[in-house]
Formats: sequence, structure tokens, C-alpha cells
Amino acid sequence: MKVVSNTSPLVFLSSVDSLDMLSSCFNHIFIPEAVVNEFGKDQLPEIIDIHRISIEGKTFVDSHYGSLHRGELEAIQLARELNADLVLLDDLLARKKAKTLNLNVMGTLGIFLFACREGYISPLLAEQKIDVLVQEYDMYVASNLLENVKYELRSLNFKHR
Repeated sequence: MKVVSNTSPLVFLSSVDSLDMLSSCFNHIFIPEAVVNEFGKDQLPEIIDIHRISIEGKTFVDSHYGSLHRGELEAIQLARELNADLVLLDDLLARKKAKTLNLNVMGTLGIFLFACREGYISPLLAEQKIDVLVQEYDMYVASNLLENVKYELRSLNFKHR
């Protein structure tokens, strides 16, 4: 599965010591240079490869810059160029843009849900980490989405008993 990530999922997962969860969930992740510039190179797990977007892709990024951040645009463009199965984005506008380009999108909360479904992390621990992200790291999540994610985590927790 080809996966491209923007900066925010990396930052959020790193904030709650869960960056290593990516290697459990995915075989290989690509990030564009703008994400490296925003996140830094030192903390990147080994499964993450830095990949440059094409010259044509830079034109796309430059023409849309301002409506979205450079990292989001480069991640979207790289996902298009690599024909990625999934692009990791949290920002609502970036997610909408990616979906209009027929890309499959997953955010940080989706990564936690996926990791729980696959048995890589317990639903209880995932919920605790999400609470920390929302309460201590100011991750914005619409209240109805947060309720739905917690409901699903609790359902998974019940199934694991």
C-alpha cells in the first residue's frame, strides 16, 4: 500500500509517542520535501521515504499555495504522482481538496482506529492518546466526529473483552 503523509499526522503521533505505530499500520510511507522542512528529518521512522514532487507538481503547488499550506499541497500532489492508495491529512480543507482529486484520505484519528482494528494498539490506549491530543496539544476535532470515534473505539474495546 502506497501512503503519503502530510506533517500534522506525524506531529500529532509524535506528540503522544505513537509515531512508531505507523510502521505497524503501513509498509511504506512517502513524504514530500515540504513535510521534511516542517517536521524535520531527525525524528522520521525508517519506513518513511522523502520523495520530490515533479516540476509540473510544483506548478500545481504554487498555483494553489495560500488556500492550503505548502506541506498539504505537496502531500496531495505526491499522492497523485505516486498513485498512492492513501494520503494522511488532518486539515478539513486539505481533505476536501484531496477528495475532489479522487484521493483516499485518512487522518490521525483514522490511523488510531485502523491500528485498533488491526490489534496494534488497544482501544482504551487509543482513546487516552486522542484525549491528550485534543486537551493538551489543541488538536481540533469536530465534536460529532470525536463522539463517533470514541463510540467506535469503545465498541472495539467491548469486542476485545
